[in-house]
Order: sequence, then structure tokens, then C-alpha cells
Amino acid sequence: MWLPAYSEIESLASASRSILRDPWRAAKERSAAALLVDVPRGRRRTTNVGDEAFILRAGPLSALGRKLRKRWERIAGRKIATAEYRTVLDSLLQIAAAHNLIRRVPTIFDTDGWQLEPAALRLFPAQQRDDKRAVNSYFVSVCETLAEELQAGGCALFGAEGREHTAQVTQELRLVRERRFRWGTEDQLELGETRDILLGNGEPSTRLPVLFCSPTMELGVDISSLNAVYLRNVPPTPANYAQRSGRAGRSGQAALVVTYCAAQSPHDQHYFEHPEEMVSGVVRPPSLDLANRDLISAHFHAVWLAESGQHLEPSIPEVLDNSPQDLSLPLLAAITDELTKQTLTDAAQARMLRILNSILDSKEAVVTKDNAPWSVDRLAFVRQTAEASFDEFNKAFDRWRELYRGAAEQLASANRRSEMRGLSAREALRATHSSGRECGSPHFVVDRHSAQRKRIGIRPIAKIARRVVRR
Repeated sequence: MWLPAYSEIESLASASRSILRDPWRAAKERSAAALLVDVPRGRRRTTNVGDEAFILRAGPLSALGRKLRKRWERIAGRKIATAEYRTVLDSLLQIAAAHNLIRRVPTIFDTDGWQLEPAALRLFPAQQRDDKRAVNSYFVSVCETLAEELQAGGCALFGAEGREHTAQVTQELRLVRERRFRWGTEDQLELGETRDILLGNGEPSTRLPVLFCSPTMELGVDISSLNAVYLRNVPPTPANYAQRSGRAGRSGQAALVVTYCAAQSPHDQHYFEHPEEMVSGVVRPPSLDLANRDLISAHFHAVWLAESGQHLEPSIPEVLDNSPQDLSLPLLAAITDELTKQTLTDAAQARMLRILNSILDSKEAVVTKDNAPWSVDRLAFVRQTAEASFDEFNKAFDRWRELYRGAAEQLASANRRSEMRGLSAREALRATHSSGRECGSPHFVVDRHSAQRKRIGIRPIAKIARRVVRR
């Protein structure tokens, strides 16, 4: 069974204490105290208030020791001397240890202490709390269920494993988890060939019963046998609920859908009180505002680019020319020549007009001169859009150009400061960091040597500063 790290458990417990109320939040964990019969001489002053919380003193003069002596004296009908008290207490502790009721544990002193053996504890449901509050039946049920499962061997507790299946997981690991989840004959054979991936991620090669997926899920998983869905919050609309809950119960089988309603979410609480509005609510069909000029223009820009047939590299540095000294970073000349041809503008304009007519002339379109003044003269609109497409395409790279110039300025400033005479290596490194803060750009710079090879390398400024200092 996969278990979260202790730090993860602490983080979840801390979050529960800030969000949930008693008795549902996790209590702060406290270490069990150790019983000490005698504290070695000269060591008492070494303890502080924090240490005292984990020590239960049982010496003859301690509070516990005095209570024990009074009780034993009533039973014996006589006074009990200090030496006799130590002998009796020692004998009782040895007997309890022999019956596995207590165990020796190390302490901050030069002697061992005693603690209760956890396996010797028995929990009973309270009939009535000391503070007169009602017993929490949920926690009573949890404890009873855990006890029954442990008594039966704990298969249901320690046999479950769940893994994440989202875009945050690498492609190869996601494919391996899909095979473990499907667990077909071919999947099991393929898992034998990808054992290195499993071992590298600390996962077994057994069947995976649970996948934690994003609402949209990744493609490639056959969920026809899925029969349960758990939603950690209430979806925004009935349409979202229908989509997410519809993951289970396919092929005509029954399914269980559990939705958690957050206590501090007005949205969740509303649908907790009125679940029928979410489960059987109205699903509005998706719609597009065809009167939105920006939406139509963005689509036509894509039409213009598709009409050009121009091949573009996936990396921005391979589309821009970084050779000019003024760092203007224009588009590559070959791309500019192709995208500024008049024949492209004319062909794109004709195609845009056909698309616009098919949209606006349909019965579903509700576009008038009042909500879309630009639609009155369709030819003028598509002509203006086609002619401005290249400029809009070029402007789309302006943000990247600004980041590049800022990074270049940061690198130049770092070089100037690091070359100041009389600075030690540490001072030069500090100077490069301060220059990055002054220029106001992100703490990433462009490696000029990579830029000369027509490739842009982004490296943290600290690494470049170290390289400059070494020079």
C-alpha cells in the first residue's frame, strides 16, 4: 500500500486545523510521555519546560509518588519507607513489562523510562462524555470498522493503491498506470517491458485499482467498467455535474456518485440543501456570442495563417531574427516575405467573406446592426481584418521581445558590475544579484553564446554570475 510521507500528513493536518472545526479537524500530534522513577542527580536542571511535557516523574517525592504511597499505606495499614516504595514500584514495572503491558524507552537522561505498549490498549465507545456533549457516532463507527478489518487481516485497509492520472504526470508514466489500471493480458505483458519505469517511480507492477483523474480526464483509458465517482466539490453547473458523474455507469450498469459539499462554500452549501437543482437541473447548451468582434477577428486571423501554408517552428527563437544589434527581433525575412504577399491577403479575404456570410445568414445567428455595428459592411470588415493580420501576428511576439531585451540588459549590467576592480568573488556575485533586482526583469537571462548559434538558452542569473566571476 502506498502511504504519504510524514511531511505530507503534517501538511494535510495543518490545513485541516485551519479550515475545519472540531471534531472534524486533525488534532495536534503529541509524543507520549515516559515514566521515570528517578532522575539522575545533577541532570534535573538540564530540562526545560518543553522536556517536562514528555516526562512523568514517579520518584518518592513526586506528586505521583506521594499518591501511590498514600494508597499503598492505606492498603498495608502502615507507613511505607522510601526504599520499600522503590522496591514495590520496581517489581510492579517488571511484572507489567513481562506481560507486554509496558516497554522501556530511551529518554533525555542517562536512564530509560517506561511507556504503555500501544498493543495493550483497548478502546471502548463512551456511553456519555465527561463534558456532557453527544458522542460522535461517526468516529465510533470508524474505530469499530478499523478494528474489524484488522482482526480479519487488514486486506481492505492495506490492499488499496491510488495514483494520479493528470497532465502533471509524464507521458510514459501515465501509459504505464493505464496498463496497470486496465490489467488486460496484453497490458500485463507490456508492464514486464516497462519495469524500469515502475522501479524508478517506486511503484509496484500489480493491478492498480484506483486512478485520480482531472475532471476532463486524459485520453486512452477505457472506463466502461467504472462504477463509482467521487467529486471533491460541487461542480459549477448541472452540465459539469452531468459530464463528471457520467464517467461512471456506462454500458447500462449502475453507478455510485458521491459529491463532497464544503462547509465554507456558499455554492456547495446551496446545492447541499437543494441537490435536485444540480442532479436534475437544466443543462444549457453551449453558445458563442457571434456579435463579439474580437472573437470573429481571432478566428479570421487563424484562417489567414492557415491560408498562407507557412511552416512555423514550435520554438519562438526559431521564428524571430536575433542578429540585429538593436535587439528589435523582427520576424525572419523568409517568413515576412511569405506573409506580406498581396495574393495571400486577397485569398484570405475571400475565404473570410465566405465564412462570415455562412455565419451571419444562418437562422441561429442573432446579429444586428445594434449589437454588432461592424457586421453592416461585411466586405469592409473582412478587408480590414485581412490587411491587418500580418501586423497582429507580428505584435503577438512583443511580450517575448520585451522579456528578451530585459534579460539582455540584465546580463550586460551583471557583466559590468562583475568586472569592477577590487571586488572579491562573493561581492561580484552579490553585485549580479542586485543588478537583476534593479533592472526589474525576471531572474533569467539569455546566454549570448547560445544566441550566436541561433538557439536561445535560458539560465538562472546565479549560474551566469558564477561563470563570469570565474573568468
